[in-house]
Amino acid sequence: MDFRTILAGLALLSLTACADTAASLPSIEFTNPFAMTNTVTAVYTSRFNDIPIPTDMKSATAKTFVSGGANGEPVGVETVAGRVDAASLLSSMQKLMSNQGWTQKGMCTADDSIAVFSKGSRTAVLSIVETPLTTTMRIWVVEPLLNSALPKTQTSMFPGDTNVNIPETGKTVESVPLAD
Repeated sequence: MDFRTILAGLALLSLTACADTAASLPSIEFTNPFAMTNTVTAVYTSRFNDIPIPTDMKSATAKTFVSGGANGEPVGVETVAGRVDAASLLSSMQKLMSNQGWTQKGMCTADDSIAVFSKGSRTAVLSIVETPLTTTMRIWVVEPLLNSALPKTQTSMFPGDTNVNIPETGKTVESVPLAD
């Protein structure tokens, strides 16, 4: 036999042995621990009973304060954080809030996002901030101030205008500029 033939036969035999060994080893799958969830599939009810939260996000109780408002509905701020893509979270929250009867009033997105919703007399503001390791969403829910809590005076928007009209009384008063 030729030396090359023997060498080729040994190489083929060793490749076959390696293939058999590789087939008998268990396969190992690796997941990226830093990967963010791109879809929201499951939710739970937050401290605000009509605002759903993705299950991938957990409440940060140290940064949460919710109490009963004047009409008995909860008001305050709840902070949740988790490994969720910010753009997907915003899109999902728009759908979830709409399903709960909230009407979107406005939105602004940049590095961070903010969305404003209303339902009945309440207003909800969602602030979403994404960092390399986590995404944080703060949910503020407020009620309107009672009429007695609103200021009775109105200030001018124009610099140098020293006359301020008070609509409730029809009187005009002179404003005094602040000292430097």
